[in-house]
Amino acid sequence: MNDHRQLDFFWEKIFVLLATLSFLASLAPIWSGKYLPFTDIPQNLAQASVIRNFSNPALEYSNYYLVKLFTPYGFPVALCALLCYLFPPLIAVKILLSLTIWLYPASLAYLFRRSGGSRRWAVFGFPLAYNSNLFWGHLSFYFAIPWGLVLWGLAIDESESPARWKEVALAAGMSLLFFLHLFVWAFCWLAVLILLFDRKNLKGICSLFPSLLLILGWMFRTAGKASIHVSVAWAFGWRRSLELIQLLVGLNGAWQFLTVLAMLFSFQLLNKKASVLYRRWLIAAISLLVFFCALETRPVISVIAERMTVFVVPALMICFVKANSDRKKELLGLNYLMGVFLILMGINSYQIVSFNREALDFAPVLNRLKAGKRLIANIENTDSSAGYFIPYEHFGAYYQVERGGFFEFSFANSLHQIIERKESVSGDLMTAPDLFEQRPCSSGYDYYLLRSNIDENGRLLPKLGKCFALNIHSGSWWLFERK
Repeated sequence: MNDHRQLDFFWEKIFVLLATLSFLASLAPIWSGKYLPFTDIPQNLAQASVIRNFSNPALEYSNYYLVKLFTPYGFPVALCALLCYLFPPLIAVKILLSLTIWLYPASLAYLFRRSGGSRRWAVFGFPLAYNSNLFWGHLSFYFAIPWGLVLWGLAIDESESPARWKEVALAAGMSLLFFLHLFVWAFCWLAVLILLFDRKNLKGICSLFPSLLLILGWMFRTAGKASIHVSVAWAFGWRRSLELIQLLVGLNGAWQFLTVLAMLFSFQLLNKKASVLYRRWLIAAISLLVFFCALETRPVISVIAERMTVFVVPALMICFVKANSDRKKELLGLNYLMGVFLILMGINSYQIVSFNREALDFAPVLNRLKAGKRLIANIENTDSSAGYFIPYEHFGAYYQVERGGFFEFSFANSLHQIIERKESVSGDLMTAPDLFEQRPCSSGYDYYLLRSNIDENGRLLPKLGKCFALNIHSGSWWLFERK
């Protein structure tokens, strides 16, 4: 008996050690280099920089942009802008991402505790935090997910022991979630409704309606500008199960597959007795249905199925809530999971270091750009040898982030963003790169930034030579400046 207790104590100590290391190592990739290879992060930082410098008369942002706080995608960007008052933009976004990464295990700890499980299961949040939404740089969606999971836990608690403060918290939480991301709000609203659906929980259900008023108000304000309707093509395919493995913890090679296997292995060791609570199974079924069946969205701004992956694991796990009676078995599975995660963090850190070595060619180009000018970027080669999702797609936005000025293509041209371009602004600031090359002299741009793996100087000089000249060629970057 004493030997058995000593062995349990040993595995408990190993668990605490690995959990501590995972807590620290989860931030290693974020702080491994100056630039993050997350696709949309430069655009999010550009919007935060506009808010930060909106009253700066030298940049004239107030003449070109509108700040719209009443939008379902703006709060994380606004929070990043506040951090920009205290830190440089590239540091501010890393702080925000670091806090969000830690929110994943924290939110799962609350969810599993309220579901009747062990808080040890929260370590699943470490690999889950490195889902595809992080690598795509979907800041608002990524930031909203842990807050949505907290509301799941609060709804479970309210369904079992109703209380006024929980109903108020649900109303406030769902309203806050509207300002984080519309899709996360929609799915979590449905999930919370399912968890509360009972005659005894009418007050709890009523707490969902204040956020509906926000949605109606937002739809009324945006009516006539653009349709918020998104058409979805539905078809079922088992091949998407392979994509689930890739998208769940990012797209980074065989180690992602090994991490998912570790999660499944740990899951099997935790508990094999499923919950009889059909409401939880309904949420899991909906999350899996959307993932497997929603193949395409129009407009193709975001793929619903891809983003849905992050909800699949917690939705399934709350269906297996009771901790395993064999504590050693439970700890063995979780320790194995964290061991694989630590290796994964080492690989991600190395790849981000490699990406920043590759991005060194961008620094001389950025140094040649003058503040307060207008730049249009044509990133023909968006890929990186370090991997990840097209990390150079929006690299031109770093001009606005680090120098101050205007650039294209900007998210400010899209509706429902926290920063929108004024309708009165001349169209010459919204020219596509291919159209710019056809009539560069009549455009309103001072710089043309190109990234390509082939020598484009000979092709472009006849088109640009009358009014643009090559300023600098650095690696894959070509910068042309108006004469």
